[in-house]
Formats: sequence, C-alpha cells, structure tokens
Amino acid sequence: MEQGRYLKLVLTIIAVALSVIAISQIEVPTAKAGAAASLQGDGWEMISQKVLKSDSSTIVFDNISSHYRFLWLVGTVQIASPSSRVAVRLNGDAGNNYSRQITQFYGSSMATEQYSDITSFDLEGPLGQMSAPNEGSRLIQVMIGNVDGDIKFLEGRVSVEIGSGGVTQVAYETTAGRWEGTAAVSEVTLIDAANSFPGFRTGSRVMLFGAPPTSMRFYQADGNEGEHF
Repeated sequence: MEQGRYLKLVLTIIAVALSVIAISQIEVPTAKAGAAASLQGDGWEMISQKVLKSDSSTIVFDNISSHYRFLWLVGTVQIASPSSRVAVRLNGDAGNNYSRQITQFYGSSMATEQYSDITSFDLEGPLGQMSAPNEGSRLIQVMIGNVDGDIKFLEGRVSVEIGSGGVTQVAYETTAGRWEGTAAVSEVTLIDAANSFPGFRTGSRVMLFGAPPTSMRFYQADGNEGEHF
C-alpha cells in the first residue's frame, strides 16, 4: 500500500516537471527582423467628460497634466446659430498666436482657406463658398501634439449639416494648424469664434483623452524596442 502511494507521488512529480519543461519551450511571439514597425500599449486615457446642463459660451477642460504627450478631443456639440463656428483655444491664449489651413467638402464642391496670426484654431470656415450651415449638432474631433517646450500642432475635423433650398446634406471640414505657445497644454477651451449667443446648447457632450509617454511602446522593424512616445 505504501509502495503504491510512493509510486503515485513519483509519477505526479514527473508529470509536473514535464509540464514546466513544456511551458518553458513555448515561444512568445516577438517582432521579427524585417517586420513592419508596430505600436503596443494601453492606448488613450479619458481625462474628463463635459455634458452641458445649460447653454454656455464655452466648454473648458482645465488642470490637464503635462505628462500627456497627445491630447484628443471628441464630441457632439449643439449649436444655437447658423453663423456659429466651433474653435479651440489652448491655455486661455486669445492672442494672435494661431494659424490654420482648412479644407471644406460639400457634395462635389471643395474649398480651401488659409489664415495666420488669428486668435483661435477654428474648426469651421465661413462656408461662404457653399451654403449656410444649419442649427443643430456638429461632430467634432481635435488632435493636439503636446510636447513641452515646442510649438503645438493641431488637426481637427467637423461634420455639419448644410441646408439649401429645402435640401440638406452632410458636409465636413478638415483643419491643420498650430499654436505658437511652447508650454505644455494645461487647458483646452471650445469657443464659438463667431461670438453667436449663446454658443453651445444644453446637451452638448465632449470628451478629452490623453496618451502619456509610457502608454505606447514603439517596436522597430528589427524587433528592438524604440523610444517611448
């Protein structure tokens, strides 16, 4: 009886040892030489979400940590006036420190506009070449490169409903530009560049996300880990 239990114990130990050896032989996939570079990481972190409970002339995200290397603003804003134009200001700067190039698409039409030394990063142009935008919602996105000590590049996009002669279509505008400030972004403010009252309507919902330097790891084509973003 004792001999049987001993034999069973020995067989169990051998089985465990073989399992450990088998696990140690499993190859963990890694980037191979010549493979395309790749990004791996935890991705974006939500910093804050704003939902307007009443009409407001601005939507403000403040006290943003300087360790975020990229900022991404996305949401749907309700606009009160057809003449409203959604724009962004950084760190409360209302000086002539912004520039932008905007491309507008509406049906088969396209128009471009370029501005420098302006007081905000506008996501919408006057749309004079197309038609007046309707009141209602706009889907907005803004990407901000947030490298401390360097100027800040921005890219934006807005989708808006355009109405003309009882017919409505969806138009969109893409914008690229920069802010001359070199400090890390601590505040992002949405404004109505046309100063239309009251600006943003109740129910506007906007979220701000950030990507810290360690949230993404860059793997080079040779499989070696590159600089963290």
